[in-house]
Amino acid sequence: MKIAILGPPGSGKGTQIELINKNYKIPMIAVGVSLRNIKDKKLKTYVNNLLKKGKFAPNTIANKIVLKNIKQKKFVLDGYPRDLSEAMFLDKRVKLDKVFLLNVDEKTIIDRLKNRRVCSCGMTYNLLTKKPKHDLKCDLCGKKLIIRADDYPEAIDNRIILYKKKTLPVIQYYKNLKILVEIDANQK
Repeated sequence: MKIAILGPPGSGKGTQIELINKNYKIPMIAVGVSLRNIKDKKLKTYVNNLLKKGKFAPNTIANKIVLKNIKQKKFVLDGYPRDLSEAMFLDKRVKLDKVFLLNVDEKTIIDRLKNRRVCSCGMTYNLLTKKPKHDLKCDLCGKKLIIRADDYPEAIDNRIILYKKKTLPVIQYYKNLKILVEIDANQK
């Protein structure tokens, strides 16, 4: 299957995609992770400055990441496409089988993001729902956990506003194509 998981920041896209990958061996394309791990220093600084403010990285960069990875027979996209131009870009190259939308209320989003902690090894924790075993240290590698640059209050607010403005039309687009499946993601 070729699927995408959409939802506001903090809706659990990454968590669900990890489970899909683990249980069904469907490769994941995590555009956000790829953006945060860009190797080119100048480009990384530019993208990180945008992300810290809760803004999207340019479509050209996100599209390039996706284009490099969609040649597989099956995949799950994490939080992509983010806007209609990316949906059209993707549609010209591959047809998605399903798009899952994780619906979450704004209070839950804010609570989840305020309490998210990450490790440089890639592990993600939440101080409310998925606590590390040892006081703010990664269970896998023992490194200190940090707050993601885009999980500070101002960035969270900007990300929610941007999601409503840019991604809600994408959701309507996939609803019209009759491939959208909505899921209540307020639950743990």
